[in-house]
Amino acid sequence: MVSGIDARLIEAEAKLNEPDIPGMVGILDGLREAPPAIGAYHPAPMPALDVPAEQDDAVSLFFREKSF
Repeated sequence: MVSGIDARLIEAEAKLNEPDIPGMVGILDGLREAPPAIGAYHPAPMPALDVPAEQDDAVSLFFREKSF
């Protein structure tokens, strides 16, 4: 079963591959700002991310965020 979180991460990865780094960070920031509930768990909002200047840094950021 795929959740809305997975769908947003797929969209963020597509932005990363375009490459549209600010677009990717915008999607990740949206998830951080208003994290969806996961069952009974309701994560607290997190601060916005800095936009990486380099593609390699953006890839690292994406996979770090995806691991959360």
